[in-house]
Amino acid sequence: MKHPLSEPFISDRDHLTHSTTTTMHQLLNGLRKESLSNIAKFLSFAHYVSNLKNEILVAQKSMHSPEVAPTHLPDSIVIFLVESCAMTNEDVEDCWQLIRGAVWEGCVPDDAAVDVAFKMFGKKWGFRESNITQ
Repeated sequence: MKHPLSEPFISDRDHLTHSTTTTMHQLLNGLRKESLSNIAKFLSFAHYVSNLKNEILVAQKSMHSPEVAPTHLPDSIVIFLVESCAMTNEDVEDCWQLIRGAVWEGCVPDDAAVDVAFKMFGKKWGFRESNITQ
């Protein structure tokens, strides 16, 4: 079964390349310099837009390929993200430009991917995603 968050499936830490590890360390070092508030806003943004892919796609012109991430978000989505993530319009635009490809390719887990991850890997540990909602 394919890992819900990566391509290709990485089941063993030994399979991680030095390049991947170095990149992750660089990312984490950059995050350490950010405030928790900014990190929380970005994580919320990523989670919300990954769940809004259909709404984003519906607002595009009919000739827009569903395989390509739109360059800009619909106004209604921008307003939702501004309000729900406590961001400015510019922040929303910058975040979208940064992760739109990852969101469109499924690299940012939506609720369905989170559910799959918990079913695949959490069951043996007694974890279930619905712990949060119950």
